[in-house]
Amino acid sequence: MRKSVFKILAMALVLVLCIGSLAFATLSVTITRTLGTVNSLERIRDFTVTFDNSYATGGEAFVASDIALASIYSFACQPTSGYTISYNYVSSILVYDISGVASAGVHEVDNARDLSALTTRCRATGR
Repeated sequence: MRKSVFKILAMALVLVLCIGSLAFATLSVTITRTLGTVNSLERIRDFTVTFDNSYATGGEAFVASDIALASIYSFACQPTSGYTISYNYVSSILVYDISGVASAGVHEVDNARDLSALTTRCRATGR
């Protein structure tokens, strides 16, 4: 019985290591999942986001299944070079914002802006 438990644990570890390095692509956004944590109530996904070289005004489609979740409860990204990513829970889109523009506050980047050189680490919590 001990051997079968160890076999199951070893297979589970291999599965976790394989899944942790999967890359997901959604339209013009590349999602690379780096860590997935599971507890009895929620799942946490740490991943990186890289937009392409032609940002679309209004954001890019991003659904919970892109990071192996059924729904997203919270979403946060680290700022990168003065840019931040926000998640619209109603429309299921990622929006790239820039701070420090002429007027106060945060504003969406211009249409067709090249963001391909920026990679941002994000965390989503959901089920």
